[in-house]
Amino acid sequence: MCWGLNSSYQVGYYQGNTVSFFHATPVTVVGGYSFSDLDAGGFHNCAQLSSDGTISCWGWNQYGTLGIGSSTENRIIPTPVSGEVVFSSIEVGIFMSCGVLASDPTATYCFGMNDRGGLGDGTFTNRSAPVQVQGSNAFTSLSAGGFHVCGLLGDGTAMCWGQNSDGEVGDCTNEHKKVPTAVQSGNVRFSALSSGYYHTCGVYSTNNDAILCWGSDEYKQLGDNVLELDCTTDIDEPGIMGAALFPKPVLLSGGGNHFCFLASPGSEPKCWGANTDGQLADGTTVNSAIPKPIGQSFYSIATVFGDSFSCFTKEDGAAWCVGDGNMGQLGNNDTVDSYALVEVVGGHKFIEMAAGQRHMCGLTAAGAIYCWG
Repeated sequence: MCWGLNSSYQVGYYQGNTVSFFHATPVTVVGGYSFSDLDAGGFHNCAQLSSDGTISCWGWNQYGTLGIGSSTENRIIPTPVSGEVVFSSIEVGIFMSCGVLASDPTATYCFGMNDRGGLGDGTFTNRSAPVQVQGSNAFTSLSAGGFHVCGLLGDGTAMCWGQNSDGEVGDCTNEHKKVPTAVQSGNVRFSALSSGYYHTCGVYSTNNDAILCWGSDEYKQLGDNVLELDCTTDIDEPGIMGAALFPKPVLLSGGGNHFCFLASPGSEPKCWGANTDGQLADGTTVNSAIPKPIGQSFYSIATVFGDSFSCFTKEDGAAWCVGDGNMGQLGNNDTVDSYALVEVVGGHKFIEMAAGQRHMCGLTAAGAIYCWG
């Protein structure tokens, strides 16, 4: 099910001949499909079919964003990606998507916008069908930012590619990178990565699982109490910042310009960075470089690409959201901002959620997807 802004059909729902501009409550994606994995981009979504593991996408398709072999029209109905590729998981950026082949962990493929090198194929040419990322890097996970992608290798090192005007690639330059490039993190080894629009943070285990961030800090999203990548400072021995605030986070999720992390299931998430629409759930609109508790305990977070909002799930799968709600992305049958957490209506229980720029999608245990916004 999905909800929120539907300007490019990213909610994946129509009734009769009517396509609404937004949905303030979750609606079922058309087609009757059963999915096993889901990710949301700026204006499109991609999901993995339960039946055969192939990827289908829907929503905005300019630049070949959906990977269906053309860039001529947006799609309401989930449409198979060209070549019937099977990824171990799918990562979606604003206008591009990437995945590691299930049959070959050293092969990563991307499709969509490539004017800043976000597809990693050595060119700046948009691709409407999957193209292989250069190099035989065995990424164990990927994290797509706004216009950049980062991958985690088995030894804990990280590589990024794409837009680099704010240092998103982490190579101590500001030049866009069209092939995977090593993050200059010294001896830091990561256990998880999560990217926002123009920044990335990684959890590392050499210092009680603290966090190292790089990229834009316009909205304090790198955090004063997070170890920030600094190419003028030796970080071979990290640990001067962050350890007390980040005790073994099991989930780190980057929004458009804010971050949230969860130390353990059932604990209280903390968020920091941009707070222009109350997405930090502290009752204000003041940006914060200090992680702030949100006032309730949850089991998961969905902020990736959530432009100015955050969503969380309880142990039973019930969803709660906070922040920008003008396109219905809070799922509470309203289109106003909320500085306090509100429950998503409908009584749906989600096992996974994904945040687009102004819409949300949730996956139920039965394999159904609901979207709103």
